[in-house]
Amino acid sequence: MKNSKLALYAAGACLLSAATIYAIKSHQKVEEPLHHSDEVVVLLGDVGGTNIRLTLRRLNLKSRSSVEVKPFTKFLSQEMESIESTISLFLKDVISVDYPKIGVIGIAGAVVNNTVHTTNVPHWTLQDGFSIG
Repeated sequence: MKNSKLALYAAGACLLSAATIYAIKSHQKVEEPLHHSDEVVVLLGDVGGTNIRLTLRRLNLKSRSSVEVKPFTKFLSQEMESIESTISLFLKDVISVDYPKIGVIGIAGAVVNNTVHTTNVPHWTLQDGFSIG
């Protein structure tokens, strides 16, 4: 159990780092200010064959710190219709100020042109990163 939590935290740290880098690069190109000008809410997730884990974090781009907006929530992968429906369910009670501007999701499968066929959830169709959200 201890090792599985460590792996989850490590994966979360990697996703958070990737989201921070993306947010900082995107922030430099944004013409209108983000919420609180130096903060952005990010959807972080991990899709596995058994579980989908999603969380929301508010990143402070200046201090490179984050705070939890919505805790990790676990969904059973094989029971979910798609990643899109899972994200919609996760975000259904999120207020507009906390709605994510960026999403980073780890998913098993080869990524080609921002699309992936989920190897561990065979009933899902090809996942297109541009169509989610």
